[in-house]
Parts: sequence; C-alpha cells; structure tokens
Amino acid sequence: MERRYLAKEDRVGRYENNLVRVSFSDGTEIFPLEPRRLFPVNNPDEYITFLDTDGVERCVLRHLSDVDNASRGVILASLDDYYLVPHILAITKVTEKYGTLRWTVSTDRGEKSFDIRNRNHDIRVS
Repeated sequence: MERRYLAKEDRVGRYENNLVRVSFSDGTEIFPLEPRRLFPVNNPDEYITFLDTDGVERCVLRHLSDVDNASRGVILASLDDYYLVPHILAITKVTEKYGTLRWTVSTDRGEKSFDIRNRNHDIRVS
C-alpha cells in the first residue's frame, strides 16, 4: 500500500474521545484514526502518523503547518491528550509491602498512586 500524505486542502476533525477523522480533498474519509508523533522528542511538529484501530498507518502529515488552523488544533489536542505526562510536585507517602514500594504523590493533575518493584531500575533521577 502506498503511503498517503495529507495536503493543505485536506481536513482533520474530531471523531470521538481522542480519535480523529481525516477528510481528503477527493471526498475520501478515513476514521477513526489515532495521531501519533513519529519523532516525538526531536521534531514534535513533523511527521505525524494516523493509525487505524488495528495500528495500521493510514496516512501521514509531514508538518503541522501543512494543514489549516482548525485541523492543527484538533491534531494538537489529540496528541496532547495521548502524550500527557503528569509532573510530580510532592511525594506525600511511600509504603513498602512484599518488596514493592507504593508511592502516593501530588502532581499537576491531582493526587496519584503508583507501584515500583525495583528502585534501582525503575527510578531515574534527572
């Protein structure tokens, strides 16, 4: 299957939840799709793939500037939701049971809890 790229005249709209609908200028529509960054760290606005629910790539956006403002907003909202990473503001409680640490922390998204089995491998200090 040949890779299909989005062009300026194509549109991306909300479908449901974190999914989007791509409408091509030739009248073809593909949905539901999940936008994902191909290079999330070094080029977050370049090469965004759109995967169907089976994880198959259906089309690619070369650069966010290649689509109109409304489409760009829909794509960015979907990507922001997918790549959401809460930032820990404070550690409120740490308990240990059977070698597993249970952390309760305050984040910029509210209070969260998570388990760590191996503190030497699971924790990175930056």
